[in-house]
Amino acid sequence: MFGAILGAFSIFQTTSAYAQNQQGNTEFKSWEQLSEGVYVFGSAGAAFIDQKIGSRVPKTGTISFSTNDKDKASFIATTGVGLHMHRYFAFEVGYSYFTGAEYRGTISASNANLSNYVIDGSPDYVEDIYGHMITMGLAGTTYDLHDGIGLGLRVGAVLYDLTDEMRLSGSGTLNGNSVSGGNSKIKINDSGVSWTAGATVFIVPSIHDRFELRANYMNALEIDTFNKLNVTTAEISYRRRF
Repeated sequence: MFGAILGAFSIFQTTSAYAQNQQGNTEFKSWEQLSEGVYVFGSAGAAFIDQKIGSRVPKTGTISFSTNDKDKASFIATTGVGLHMHRYFAFEVGYSYFTGAEYRGTISASNANLSNYVIDGSPDYVEDIYGHMITMGLAGTTYDLHDGIGLGLRVGAVLYDLTDEMRLSGSGTLNGNSVSGGNSKIKINDSGVSWTAGATVFIVPSIHDRFELRANYMNALEIDTFNKLNVTTAEISYRRRF
């Protein structure tokens, strides 16, 4: 009788394990099928803007910048849509706006022509950099690390429209006018195309939802001859699949 009880218990365990395995496979298959289709996402976080001050080359004259604010952070928000062409690959388009990073320093200039603004003397400056970006590219994803945890990589192009605004004060002139009143302003807007790459760590609480930590790098975004930036972003994102 004891052997019969053990046998029955063994059969029960085997049946339960098989049922659980089949249920898991069914959920996995549904999840895999939903990977092919459209999704939308939204995210927010920080953009770390690294200026390449040495790239500021005047058309005429000389200029140098003294500042400790070469790498500053700005708030950034992103929204976008993606199309899964395969379980592991998707085409993704996103729009981002960063509200601005503020820099402070001092200029030393002699007849320096930067984007048709002529600076002389040693004025102090407060500088704001802000703008819009559209990213387009291929996103690669793996779902099967463990219990809905995964990694993703992205690569593509970034189309940007950025503004660099600098307010001058103190000792010096801008286009021949004194900056001592603090109302002198340089404002440069420029657009262009560069490349971007990124990575994602995510968890999947359901077959439709995904929470992500997204990191992106955008290379050499140029604002005329006035500035060149490398931008690194870190954002928390929610994604919904249909």
